Amino acid sequence: AQAAPMRASPAPEPPRNVRELCAASGNIFSENACVLRECRKPDSQGDPTCVRLRENEEAQRFGVRQ
Repeated sequence: AQAAPMRASPAPEPPRNVRELCAASGNIFSENACVLRECRKPDSQGDPTCVRLRENEEAQRFGVRQ
């Protein structure tokens, strides 16, 4: 009898957003650093976490309280 061919397990899904990507950083400090780094990348500009970060930074820059 022949052995059935082994099926490769599917590759894990890549993180869907910056928050998921950075959640595995280990602690809150490295997670925040990861978010700042990832949000500087052009591909992440539309990510909800990055949009919120930009809005908060602009509000602080212009003295608007949220």
